[in-house]
Amino acid sequence: MLVDRTCRLCVGIPVYNEAGYLSRMLDALKAQTYGEVKYLVCDNHSTDGSWDLIQDRCAGYGRFVLHRHADYIGAESNRGFPFRNSMTE
Repeated sequence: MLVDRTCRLCVGIPVYNEAGYLSRMLDALKAQTYGEVKYLVCDNHSTDGSWDLIQDRCAGYGRFVLHRHADYIGAESNRGFPFRNSMTE
């Protein structure tokens, strides 16, 4: 499991070639004040620089758990990945 039971809420964020929208979204998540949350960002092997942007924007924020698939796995599989890989209350 990528996210363990140390948090009450896990928010799955599947990503594929969304570089144009990621900065604003990630900044909004960083501004949230609820403390018992993890954000599981799952990059589906983007080709537009999304992964680099995710790494840069999330660096130093322990609430973000980052995962990049080695190959493109399809939209449905990427959307389901956070549910299969988080164990929260």
